[in-house]
Amino acid sequence: MIASKEAGASVPFIITVKDTAGTEVASGEFSFDASMEKMYLTVTADNKILEDKDYER
Repeated sequence: MIASKEAGASVPFIITVKDTAGTEVASGEFSFDASMEKMYLTVTADNKILEDKDYER
């Protein structure tokens, strides 16, 4: 978020999910814009990471 605010633009990032043994189970590249304030990601049963743009809490 800080990098996006400083750049005044979206910034790319990579997120990796590991299991308790430290084995990588999912990885994905996304773009974050500070104007979004929050980003919701879901790790699926088939080891994919998806961005949920319509998620509301």
